[in-house]
Amino acid sequence: MTFDPRHSFIPSYFIPSFRSRRRRSRDDRSSRRVSFDSRVASRLAVVVARHMAPRASARPRLARVARGVVIASLCAVARAANLTQIASPFADVDARTVEFITPAAHASSAPSALSTIAYVLGARTISALTLTTSPVTLTTIATLDEDATPCEGLFAYESARDGVAAGNRARLAVTCAGTNSLLIYGVDGDGTRATKARQIHAVKNATRIAEPTDVVVVNGTLAFVASRAHARVVFVKLDPNENDAPTITGSTYQLSGIDKIQLGPYDRQTLRTMSGMTRRVTTLKYTSAGTMQLVGSVKDSRLESASGACVGVGGGERAYTYVVTPTLNGGTFSIFNSSTYGAPEYLNGVHAGRLAPNEPSDGFELAPAANRDLSGARDVSVHGTTAYVAAKSIGAIVVVDITDPNVPVVLEKARSSALAGVDRVVASPDGVFVVAAVNATDDGANATIVIASKDDTAIAKHGAYTGAKKRRRLFSSSK
Repeated sequence: MTFDPRHSFIPSYFIPSFRSRRRRSRDDRSSRRVSFDSRVASRLAVVVARHMAPRASARPRLARVARGVVIASLCAVARAANLTQIASPFADVDARTVEFITPAAHASSAPSALSTIAYVLGARTISALTLTTSPVTLTTIATLDEDATPCEGLFAYESARDGVAAGNRARLAVTCAGTNSLLIYGVDGDGTRATKARQIHAVKNATRIAEPTDVVVVNGTLAFVASRAHARVVFVKLDPNENDAPTITGSTYQLSGIDKIQLGPYDRQTLRTMSGMTRRVTTLKYTSAGTMQLVGSVKDSRLESASGACVGVGGGERAYTYVVTPTLNGGTFSIFNSSTYGAPEYLNGVHAGRLAPNEPSDGFELAPAANRDLSGARDVSVHGTTAYVAAKSIGAIVVVDITDPNVPVVLEKARSSALAGVDRVVASPDGVFVVAAVNATDDGANATIVIASKDDTAIAKHGAYTGAKKRRRLFSSSK
C-alpha cells in the first residue's frame, strides 16, 4: 500500500516545529532542508508502520519503505511556486467586492485583454484596477446613483453587441439589495485600461427582484438575479443591441434560500446557487429562453453560515463547487462534485479545527485535514488546480492545491499587515494575479486592496511588497 502524506491523519506533535526553522540563519537554512525532510519522513514512517504492521517484527522494514515514499512525496508537493504580495496596497478604498471579466463564449475560450482589469464595486462607486501597468493603478470610473446605493453584487462580462470597439466591450451588471435595483454599465477604454463607466440601463425599486444580492449574465442577453427576499432566481432579459431596457419576465425558480449565484459549465447551461442560511448548494439548468429547471440540490451541515463560493475562473471546466464557511470548526473549505446531473456530492474539505475542546464537530473530526491557517475563511477563488482562500482571522491568503479534489492540500499562505481582516479574494482569468479586499464586508469601513502573484514575470515587474511577512509552507521548498 502506498502512503500519501496529504492524508493528514498524523498528529501535529510528530512534525518538527517551524518556529525553530525561522531562527536559523539564511545561509544555514538551505543546508538543513534535506535533514528536515528526513526527520519529518522518519517520524511519519514510524507512525505509518505502527498503524499498518500487524506484528512488531515487521514494523522496521515497513518504516524504511514508507520513509522513502514520504520523502519523494514531500519533494513533489513542495514544487509549487510561492504566492508573493506585490506592489503597494491601496488604502481607504470604497470596496465591497472585486471581479474580473468572465470569459464569454465557453470553457475553452482564452481570456481577452480586458481580463487583466479588475473591477472594484463599492457602496457608491466603481473603480478599475489596471494590472498591466507599472505601477498598478486604481481609478474611479463611475459614481453610482444615490437613489440606488448601497450596492453589493457585481458581474463583469463582455458585450454581445455588434460594432462595439474591442476596448469598449466590457459590461458591468450591478445589484443593489437595499433599493431592489439592477444597473448595467458600459466601460470605455483602450483595451488595456478602463477610463470611464457609463450607465446603459437601470431597473430600480423592482419588487420582483427584492433584495438582489448577486447576478450572472450569459452571452450578454440572459441575466439571472439572486433575490434573497423571495429566495428565487429571477430571469431578466437583456437587449443584445442595448437599446431596450431590461425586462423582468415571469421566469423564476423558487428555492429555500439564496445568497450567491454563479455560472456552471458553459456547455451544460447550468447555474449554481448557494445559501448559508438553508445550508444548500443547488444546480439549475437554463435555456436560451430563460426558463429554469432543477438538476439537483444538497443540504449539508458543512454549509452552515457559508460566506463564499466559487466554481472556478478562467477556462476551467467548472465541474466542482468550492465553499468556505468562517464559523464552522473555526473556518472550513469544502469541495462539492457538481459534474453529474443530480445532487452535488460532498467530496472533502479542510478546516481550522474546533474553537473549543467541547465544541461539536458537525460531521468533521479535528483530524484529519485540520489546518489552523484557514481560521475565519471568508471567501474563495479558484483557478485551475489552485484555490485561494481569504483567511480573515489570521490576515492571509491561503493557497490550497486541489489537483485531486478528494484530497485538498494546504500549501502555503501569503501574510502581511495589509491583509489583516481580508474577506474578499479573486484570481485573474489567466491565473497571474490574485486580488484581495480587506474589511470589504465591514459596515462603515473603507477597504484596502492588496495584489499578489506567483508569476515570476509579474513579481519582477511590480516588485515584492516589503511589508509582507515571511511565507510559511506546509513542507520545505525543494528549490
